Amino acid sequence: MKILYNLIFLTIWHYVVFLIVNKPGYKFFYKECVEIDPMFFKKRERFYEKVFKIKIWKDLIPQYTSKSGFSKKNMMSLKIDYIKEFIAETYRAEIDHIFCCFVTPFIFFVNNFNSSVIFSILVVIFNMPCVLIQRYNRFRLRRLMLNINKSNRSTGYSLLENLN
Repeated sequence: MKILYNLIFLTIWHYVVFLIVNKPGYKFFYKECVEIDPMFFKKRERFYEKVFKIKIWKDLIPQYTSKSGFSKKNMMSLKIDYIKEFIAETYRAEIDHIFCCFVTPFIFFVNNFNSSVIFSILVVIFNMPCVLIQRYNRFRLRRLMLNINKSNRSTGYSLLENLN
């Protein structure tokens, strides 16, 4: 019975966090991309690929997209606004999963120590891979934006002019 109560509590916690984090618009989560060498982001991508082997498992993690939520199906369009929104979505999703881990202190109030440790570890195990994927994708998207900016600069079009 205790497992059921914990699962109900964790489900409610995750749902409340989801509702709170989804309330503000994507501009709330978007951070400007300063002119940085695209290799800065490439090095971070490589770190996630080497240390966490993220390319092997990231597509195995289920992805949640609500009816009105963000979808990756327009990724090939390479439109500036779409990439900005995608970057903002990676921040929003990362914050969501990090806040979901904040439930662990409350788990200790309602369980014995051993159960609390087990449930806390499970919460982290289920949320941290999602955080890693969001960061990895954000590095890739930032590098994409900077590369587009470089190529557009040679044609007289600046990507950064459209970020505001």
